[in-house]
Amino acid sequence: MKEELKMFLPNKAFRVTQTIVLLNILVYIWMVVSGVDAMDPTVEDLIVWGGNMDILFAEGEYWRLLTSCFIHIGLIHLLMNMYALLYIGVLLEPVIGHKRFLFAYLVTGIISSLVSAFWNTYLVSAGASGAIFGMYGVFLVLLLSHRIIQSDTRKDMLASILIFVGYNLLYGLKGEVDNAGHIGGLLSGLVVGAVYMLSLTKSPLYVKMPVLEAGLPLVLIALVFSLTYFSKKDEQSLFIKDADLFNEILDISYRADEEFKSDMDAPFSLRMNEKNAFKIHMDSCIRMLEDYFLNTSETEPVFHTLYDYFNSRIKYMDMYMEYEKSGFDAMYEDELMHLNGKIDSLVNKIDEQYI
Repeated sequence: MKEELKMFLPNKAFRVTQTIVLLNILVYIWMVVSGVDAMDPTVEDLIVWGGNMDILFAEGEYWRLLTSCFIHIGLIHLLMNMYALLYIGVLLEPVIGHKRFLFAYLVTGIISSLVSAFWNTYLVSAGASGAIFGMYGVFLVLLLSHRIIQSDTRKDMLASILIFVGYNLLYGLKGEVDNAGHIGGLLSGLVVGAVYMLSLTKSPLYVKMPVLEAGLPLVLIALVFSLTYFSKKDEQSLFIKDADLFNEILDISYRADEEFKSDMDAPFSLRMNEKNAFKIHMDSCIRMLEDYFLNTSETEPVFHTLYDYFNSRIKYMDMYMEYEKSGFDAMYEDELMHLNGKIDSLVNKIDEQYI
């Protein structure tokens, strides 16, 4: 217990690790103070604060590759990652030095984000775990050399780290974890670790080409970036076009709701005029969607849900006006309640599909 508590005390031997941990904690506190849920942030919050996503990468928001490594999906996520980072940092940073540790952390974190964007679709990724897996990958390679890590501790450390990596990768198969990012971080860490082994052991190859230590990891970033970019670039124009259509339809829908204010005290003739204006806007949205379906081979599911939503709104409006005109005859109430429930369900589905 004493040894574990020492990880949290200021120590020059692993000051970069502690600084990274502090940055992550400060970002988390800033998020919570700004109104983000401490335990369960929304997808929208994660995107606003710098979460990574393949479509946003395709739009050119490359800064998310790094910022996503410093935000977390709630307190438990933060605590688990920071403990894992402190554990590996205490072991690894004194061995490879501050600069190498920071460089490896940033390189593996960025590659982890790139692999996540390459593999996943519409998944917002956040957290330091990709970079942490990267650091475990670096250490795994260095444990193979008795010239870097003492022989009497290598075996125990190797077993401990293999168990950690294996367990977390298996846990990630549940489907609720960004395993692609973890694997991307781990593999890039193995590459960086191999380069560091050459430099730390003064390998003849490193002596001849010292530029390898920084150059090879940067080349790896460029290669993975290119692979991700070209795999996602076709999604860019489709998504931007679809997003514009989605926003245009929503604007029309909002105007329709403004036209029909649902003032129960207004004269029936005025409400009929508002209803007609409302229907014009709804019909306009439906026509836009029908054109979209006609001219687009791969349509987004959210637009089919929107189509059902607008048709349901019109049907509800027609029935409600009949209900009001009849003097609120109870025969309409069950169907109105059913339609209202369907509309609420469609709204929730739209939120899930679009985000």
